[in-house]
Amino acid sequence: MKKAILLDMDGTLTPPRKIIEDDMIAQLNSMLADDWELGIVSGSHIGYMDEQLSAWKPWKENHPRVHKYPVNGTSQLIMKSEYSSFEWDWLIHDIKAADHRMRCSLGGGYIRIPESILDFRGSSINWCPIGRDASDKERKRFIGLDIAFDLRVKFMNELKTRPIFHDKTVIKLGGQTSFDIFPRGWDKSYVFKNYKGFEKIYFIGDRCGPMGNDREGFIRAGNYGIQTLGPFDTIRILSKILRESACENQVSPSLATPT
Repeated sequence: MKKAILLDMDGTLTPPRKIIEDDMIAQLNSMLADDWELGIVSGSHIGYMDEQLSAWKPWKENHPRVHKYPVNGTSQLIMKSEYSSFEWDWLIHDIKAADHRMRCSLGGGYIRIPESILDFRGSSINWCPIGRDASDKERKRFIGLDIAFDLRVKFMNELKTRPIFHDKTVIKLGGQTSFDIFPRGWDKSYVFKNYKGFEKIYFIGDRCGPMGNDREGFIRAGNYGIQTLGPFDTIRILSKILRESACENQVSPSLATPT
């Protein structure tokens, strides 16, 4: 039976922006030993994925059943002509305008002002109001403010007032401090087209709510879409899938060939 598990990276396989841990590596290796295909689907580009997952030997050595999907898989699958037809310059302009308006409304010094707030990934843009170069202390402060005052929801709503934000553009919460912004349809459900003919395709992510960037993959997986609470919970979920798979593969004693 052809079977696959698609997994988000930050908050699912690894703590946000951190390196994969030994317990997760052991669990993933167990899944490979049971012949599962593993696809890692991240909004980040391949550089960040390598940085966080290279301690996992099958990732580093390009194991044939470990599939890498940076930028929701769109960087490999979408035609170059589709990139150029989208209004990226206008989108970048409107993100910067929305960011400026929100900072003015919050008052100076409320959150740090980074050198760069945008990371253009070819088929998506990551907008991080505190910058991806923020220290752990600065990240934790922003996360606390976000929880207390819905900061990112306010930033998101401001962007939705801009002209470029229409039925062709999607904005999702990305990780704990940023947003993923991309043309509609270029989300984490995109990679499912690589798994035609598979009997089971699981999708596991931590941000499966309406504003989360795992939402579309979670919905596309149907009954096999699972929301995780974090890497520790992902290990539990994978272990359960492995046990259920082992039970399904057992031959009933009544059907076994007599010796």
